[in-house]
Amino acid sequence: TRVLFRSELEDEAGGTIPYFRVTLQEAVYGTERMGLGELAAHLIVWSLRQCNRHTVLLIEEPENFLAPKAQTALIDVIARFCADRGICAILTTHSPAILENIPASNIRVISPGSPDAFLSLPRTDGEYLLALGITNRKSRICVTEDRASREFCKVWLSYFNPLILQEVDILDASG
Repeated sequence: TRVLFRSELEDEAGGTIPYFRVTLQEAVYGTERMGLGELAAHLIVWSLRQCNRHTVLLIEEPENFLAPKAQTALIDVIARFCADRGICAILTTHSPAILENIPASNIRVISPGSPDAFLSLPRTDGEYLLALGITNRKSRICVTEDRASREFCKVWLSYFNPLILQEVDILDASG
């Protein structure tokens, strides 16, 4: 079980900086012993807690130094804060784990062009993954009627074989 204690310290300029202490079973450690990914994730959550309602928050590549499973957990926390507090998060990423549960309609791809950058609105997961240079290595496709049935299908398949989700691309027809 993991318990997070958060405190804030004053810096020389009179500002506030966070200090995190984590208890994991019998191990206790603080900010100074955290890996970069763990520290960055805690800083993102701390920043979200500081945001007022209807804030626009810019987050650059939150996946850095995090394993894909931690990336997915972090984006779920970000989404929950945004929904609960009416925060608009704009983030940059190259991570399929971050993009996995974001509808294609909420994704914009900015590509370099001459003389300006080019903005595209991908219609499918395949379009933005291709733009990011990510190839889909799934060997099977399962099409469901809507998002709820897609999520049910993921849970149902993983009940029988948790590793199957690495091989199956589950899509919804938005019906």
